[in-house]
Amino acid sequence: MKRDALFEVENNIFKRIWVVVPYFIAVIICILAAIPVFSNSITQDEAFSVVLVRKNMAEMIKDASADVHPPLYYFLMMLVKGALHGRESLLAYRLLSCAGTCFNLLLIGATMIRKRWGIMTANIYIIFFGLTYYTMEHTVIVRMYTWGTFFVTLASLLALKAYEEEKIKYLVICGFVTLAAMYTHYYALLAVFLVWAFLLVVAAIRKRKLIKGILLTGILIVIGYFPWLGIFIGQTDKVAQNYWIQEYLFGDMIRAPYIMTEIAALPGVGYGFQILVFAMFFLAIIRKKYILIISSAIVVGVLVISSLYSVLVQPIWIARYFYILWGLVSIVVAVVIGEKYSLFSIIPQIAIIILLSFYGYFYGSEIPIAFGDTISGPPEHVASRRLGENVSGEGVLWVKYVYYNYSRKVLAILYTVFFVISFLCLETIYVIYLQKKH
Repeated sequence: MKRDALFEVENNIFKRIWVVVPYFIAVIICILAAIPVFSNSITQDEAFSVVLVRKNMAEMIKDASADVHPPLYYFLMMLVKGALHGRESLLAYRLLSCAGTCFNLLLIGATMIRKRWGIMTANIYIIFFGLTYYTMEHTVIVRMYTWGTFFVTLASLLALKAYEEEKIKYLVICGFVTLAAMYTHYYALLAVFLVWAFLLVVAAIRKRKLIKGILLTGILIVIGYFPWLGIFIGQTDKVAQNYWIQEYLFGDMIRAPYIMTEIAALPGVGYGFQILVFAMFFLAIIRKKYILIISSAIVVGVLVISSLYSVLVQPIWIARYFYILWGLVSIVVAVVIGEKYSLFSIIPQIAIIILLSFYGYFYGSEIPIAFGDTISGPPEHVASRRLGENVSGEGVLWVKYVYYNYSRKVLAILYTVFFVISFLCLETIYVIYLQKKH
């Protein structure tokens, strides 16, 4: 009897520790991704963002409408600037972008995914999404991509929660998050449109009592987006006439996972991740995981729509836009790998986690990274061309965008995470073995 009680106490203690692990991993990755926030070198697109929020609200919206992105991220930048009493801070703007990644890892990965699919799935999601090359690269960029990814992934999970629990409050919350996504990036708009389309179709087949709530929330979303709708149509017409993106090739769409994950330190690793993503999509279909099939369909749907527009009207595809969908891709990968079908399923799960941690180490070790042509001079010089102003370009020094080099201490942290994850996974096997034996 004492032995049984002792085992129960040990098991409960382990469970409490195990629940904290996703948060621990997420915090470590957030710190790693945020290291370059102190950099003062900016890209042309970042300079455009900085200059845009120097204006008042009306001028900002006017100039944003002349660009090809919605204004929410710029509005958030203005809030940050207002909180600093009008002082411009590149560090604060970078931390704003970092917040999108941190919310994704902590709120979506360590909390929502953990509660819905379990701790192992949460760990895989956090590491797969967090250590991806594009996540590390875009976390500190003064642009809207981290927030677009967060809103799309959150809206998808809230739609799932509304469907499973049949509660209107989740539909309403999902509606607000959907509007945030639509006002952040147009690829996010396409993604959440497909989320609601699939939700409506599935509800019509299986849970018809949700249809009324879905339609009413949809109407509210349209009303909420109505102020920007005319500008969106105007921007679409502008893009159809002239846009800077080069000719589109269908191979670019197929190679998207490769582009998200390829690193110079491990040539060809991107192809391995591309095969992994395609394999997970295939396994989701084979195992009839309808939630994952719909998630995959949303990703493919956005790619198909953007591809058709690129071929028939004007190219609008660029690799970094695919990052808006990376949260959904990561969910598919994490759930397929993380679900336990037998005691032996944990072995490939551990292998995947170790490989992803190993990949993250090599990514960190190849810093500094050249990130295109940028300036070290005033942001207005590089942004002026995008704003249609006449500037001579004097005083602009073109340099390589170089992140702060990771110190050995940071690499030591990566190694620590690597060994801690390995130890905890092995401990999980031991606990499962004891439970089976008991």
